[in-house]
Amino acid sequence: MDDDEVLLNELAAIIIEDSAASPVIGGSSSGDENGMPTTPPPSPRSAGSTAISPMLSLGAIIADDLMNMDEMKKDVFNPSPITSLYKIGPFIGHKGGFAQVRKIIDRSTLERRAVKIIPKHSPVLRDASEESSMMSVHREIRIMKGMRGVHKGIINYVDAFEDYERYYLVMDYCGGGDLHERTKKNGGRVSEETAAGIVKQLVDVVKTLHDNGIAHCDIKPSNVLFMSSSNSSLRLIDFGLSQLMYNPVTGDSALSGVKGTLPFAAPEVFYGNYTELVDIWSIGVLTFVIIFGYNPFDPIGTSDENMIEANILKGFKATTDSGYGAYFPEGFQVSEEAKDFISLLLTKDVSLRPRTDEILEHPWLSNVKVSS
Repeated sequence: MDDDEVLLNELAAIIIEDSAASPVIGGSSSGDENGMPTTPPPSPRSAGSTAISPMLSLGAIIADDLMNMDEMKKDVFNPSPITSLYKIGPFIGHKGGFAQVRKIIDRSTLERRAVKIIPKHSPVLRDASEESSMMSVHREIRIMKGMRGVHKGIINYVDAFEDYERYYLVMDYCGGGDLHERTKKNGGRVSEETAAGIVKQLVDVVKTLHDNGIAHCDIKPSNVLFMSSSNSSLRLIDFGLSQLMYNPVTGDSALSGVKGTLPFAAPEVFYGNYTELVDIWSIGVLTFVIIFGYNPFDPIGTSDENMIEANILKGFKATTDSGYGAYFPEGFQVSEEAKDFISLLLTKDVSLRPRTDEILEHPWLSNVKVSS
């Protein structure tokens, strides 16, 4: 057994907590026996939700493909063993609860790549049927493959492999670390100017996803990578929880299921019926985090799921007060435009929450120049 096989076999028994100590939604809840809040959900946005044409949307095409298992399995995985084409390297980035990421080297070109390794027997897949587990991985691959080259801010998909134990998703390597690491190295915060440049890029990426019928559903700092440490050109990664904004069975664009990383989740997610505007809320939380240095719905990092959920369901107050919570703290030199921006994105009423095109016109972002 060579070194690559030894490294891969180590993964079979590895289940690691999320790096940011942020629980993935789907565990215990303060609601009913199914974990759902008992309070009636807010009305989903209808006119405000991005209009998706089933004939034009990439998401609709993928959704239709996933309805046909034979079509879904076509030309997805490279038949060669991954170790025959790539030299397996060390873990990189944060080690998530459902997958690991390793650095790999292309044996023929010596290019650096990254591979997301998903154990087939991890809890998230073990508790699901074989068909739904396969569909989840295939959906992620189809989304990445379909968005390849559409926007430079979406991580570039390279190839996919599978063996008896695992799935392997190969993508471009980003040497600049993630947004969580970048803020941590800067004392837990970034300047407002830097934040605006990062957020504008992110919103533009999410706009492209939404325009193509895809909701990311897990936007957070650790899913925003940088190509190098010397610039701020970002890449959005991890489409494992992404959803398609068109249901070929019902014909509507409502999303379902309780998904995402808890402190960044929108209130309506807990009701299991929502739209792509959950991504807007998550961007609002992310913006607050990188400017103020803490999550407004988990300010002391307790990771108490019931408390975080309760805080999110109470909503965000666009006021300034002492202490730390779901409001703006005193003592920070932050512009009113930035505060207004965050407040708009953290609007609990989904019908009033802005879409990506509206967000890009906000004064806090409209004049921001983003370097390539």
